[in-house]
Amino acid sequence: MEKLFFVACAVGLIGAAIALGGPAAIFVNLPSAMVVFGGLVFCLLAHFSFAQVKAAFTAPFSSAPLEAEARKSAVAVLTSARMIAVGLGCVGSLIGLVQMLANMDDPSAIGPAMAVALLTLFYAVLLSELVLGPLAHRVHAGGAAGTETKLPGQDLTLLVFLLTGASTIGSFFVLLLSFSSLTA
Repeated sequence: MEKLFFVACAVGLIGAAIALGGPAAIFVNLPSAMVVFGGLVFCLLAHFSFAQVKAAFTAPFSSAPLEAEARKSAVAVLTSARMIAVGLGCVGSLIGLVQMLANMDDPSAIGPAMAVALLTLFYAVLLSELVLGPLAHRVHAGGAAGTETKLPGQDLTLLVFLLTGASTIGSFFVLLLSFSSLTA
């Protein structure tokens, strides 16, 4: 129950930060959600059976201990889902950047394209680091408290997000500089 309280506090803080910045509706973007969430579902089902995916997502909430093979399968599905989410966040950012570059002559189209680029990263980070990562850790540790183990690809995930985010934001500033030189 204590863990659930702290998860609720973390989600509440993120929600409060969003609300303080303006209407929460600006964080809802259908193309970004389609890329990350829809892409994740289809990519997972391309690699694993529906039964494996269902078992992996119910395993962290099971009170009964998992057998070694079931734990291994669930960790494989969840870590794959985590890496797929990272990849889809990068793909969505690239889609948004291409849309921005394709519409350089129309400044009003750059904002929505930038929203796609940044919100796919936002959705992917939330999904990968706040949902899938903890679920995979819980299954990997077997529900034992205090077990500190690293999952495969854990460091790579953060590095990919940082590099993609930096390149997206850098591209945005290059676009801003190019517009300011056109008006001068």
